[in-house]
Amino acid sequence: MVEFGGWSMPVYYSDLGIPASHLHTREAVSIFDVSHMLQTILRGKDSVEFIESLTVADIAGLKEDQGTLSLLTNESGGIIDDLIISKTSLGYLYVVSNAGCSEKDLQHLRSSLDKFKKKGKDVNLEVFNNALIAVQGPAVADVLQPLVDVDLGKLSFMNTTEARVLDVHNCRVTRCGYTGED
Repeated sequence: MVEFGGWSMPVYYSDLGIPASHLHTREAVSIFDVSHMLQTILRGKDSVEFIESLTVADIAGLKEDQGTLSLLTNESGGIIDDLIISKTSLGYLYVVSNAGCSEKDLQHLRSSLDKFKKKGKDVNLEVFNNALIAVQGPAVADVLQPLVDVDLGKLSFMNTTEARVLDVHNCRVTRCGYTGED
């Protein structure tokens, strides 16, 4: 276990080893607790304009319940971090960024938000502290389907929905393949 962004993280499993663990994910399915990542929600009629002012993404062009990988940029256009932004059908944007950059990402979002709101814009940011679990690998749909109340076959790449997972309601399920696996 090592300290990472204020979390205690396993980085090596002695019973499997890194190569075997990697191959298992690529050939079957693995589960990862990624709750250390920064999750934010943006609400308000100007939330799309706000996030577009900070990223290189066309969020307005996304369909409801669709997401995109983008870059969080500074005032000079330099890259602060990469993130995934989902435009939900529930009227908010769901943003996930890296744990290692969470403090500077959140600071940048909040300071930019203050400037944006001083222009009379309507947008609010909340940090979402729920668990975040990544299930990855080519067998993920087969393993996860019996546990959810949505048809994962209808959830295509970079799309998201709210579902019941096991008996937990209002879970956001996203098919993003961020690591290169489904």
